[in-house]
Amino acid sequence: MPGQGQEPNVSDLNIQPLKESDARTAPNVLASQLQEDGYLVFRSVLDLDKVAAYRRDMTRKLTKHGIVVETDGEPIYTGMRIEDRDTIHDIRTSMETFRSLRELARSKELMDLLALVARRPVELLVPKNPRYQIPADVFLTTPMHHDIFFYPGVPSVLTAWMPLMDIDRSMGGLLLAAGTHKKDLGADVYQLEMPSRTPYLPDSVADGIWLRSDFHPGDVLIFMGRLAHKALPNVSNKVRLSVDCRYNPIGAPMDFTVMAKWRPRRTAGYFTDYKEKLMRPLVQSEGATGDLEERVLWRLTLRGAKPDRELVKSTIAEMRNTEGF
Repeated sequence: MPGQGQEPNVSDLNIQPLKESDARTAPNVLASQLQEDGYLVFRSVLDLDKVAAYRRDMTRKLTKHGIVVETDGEPIYTGMRIEDRDTIHDIRTSMETFRSLRELARSKELMDLLALVARRPVELLVPKNPRYQIPADVFLTTPMHHDIFFYPGVPSVLTAWMPLMDIDRSMGGLLLAAGTHKKDLGADVYQLEMPSRTPYLPDSVADGIWLRSDFHPGDVLIFMGRLAHKALPNVSNKVRLSVDCRYNPIGAPMDFTVMAKWRPRRTAGYFTDYKEKLMRPLVQSEGATGDLEERVLWRLTLRGAKPDRELVKSTIAEMRNTEGF
């Protein structure tokens, strides 16, 4: 299998273990820890039956598509490559609809824990994000970002990341950029990753200290929307399974005007409608191709630009002059 038995190429990074918290700790202490570190790790706190139920549903879906074969309860990668972004998106979207995910995302154990951390009840936001990380797959490896980029207008958003299987170093998992939740990282800092066309934060925004640990079913990593993070590559012979959901403390600010304006421009659905149907033909008609075409589209999307030919022309000229195209 691709990459089997290898270690992720992260030898040049200063990676330290995540601190662990106890759900029996006083709420005010947990809240202080969250503000200081940007995250909290809890071990063996989720209902294992609910975790296993969603894992089974994900595994069945991946088996149906020929991506995994279940061996001794493990999702072993078949070696099948998925080059079509629409297929990747369709599989993920179908995984969001499983009842088992709703039951896990709204489970009493998780909602009570989040309420403890937030010091008030929370509400589940959409979408829920199932993750199936194929070994050495560029399109499915999540680049560096912070979740508030995708949830503008929701400054108190919390992410709950849940492993659905044992995740060791060979499987990668999440890598947190320590201290970045205390920085002012706006949308203008983002760049566009090629060839996956995914917005990302450059590693230079981090201070050089990275955080990761092994995880097991029943664990949960809760972190602030301002904390930058990315996925490490999976170099095992398995498909890494996890899910992450977003929550907002009830009564905390949530500006639907900002959400309505910006969130659609940062999702796969808007990519198709806005970039492909409106902007791409216009950009191509002005002679932009390849990387220049993609970066112009990204710049216009961040600006929330209308399909205006003169703006497209000026943007192309600007990027040719400043970025050497």
